[in-house]
Amino acid sequence: MADFHKSTIEFLSICDGTHQLCKGIHWSTDNKSEHLLVDEIDDAVLEYQDKIAECAMGSTGVKFKIGDLKALLPEAKDTKGMLDELEHDVLNYKHIVGEDLKASAFHNILDDFLTDIYKWKYLATLT
Repeated sequence: MADFHKSTIEFLSICDGTHQLCKGIHWSTDNKSEHLLVDEIDDAVLEYQDKIAECAMGSTGVKFKIGDLKALLPEAKDTKGMLDELEHDVLNYKHIVGEDLKASAFHNILDDFLTDIYKWKYLATLT
């Protein structure tokens, strides 16, 4: 369980870093469509982060502590690159979660997250 807890903290930290990058893109873009898109992405990433954290705590009984999260910023500095990295990170975490009965709740959340990522990738081509 310690490895799962550590992996979950890392994934939640990736979400936190993605949130920070979204704000950076949101405030620096000259494109209104991108400005609005990264705002949508940011809101959703925070919502998925919360769902995953609460699902993890509910399924394991282990709470996260203040200071556990340390934002892990994506290497990308643009929307497309950020979404590519986020897709990779979600797929990696989904693999870490595994396939037991409790994992199905995580897979439902992560599948929804991936669906949104693919939608955002398409919308990013329209900006």
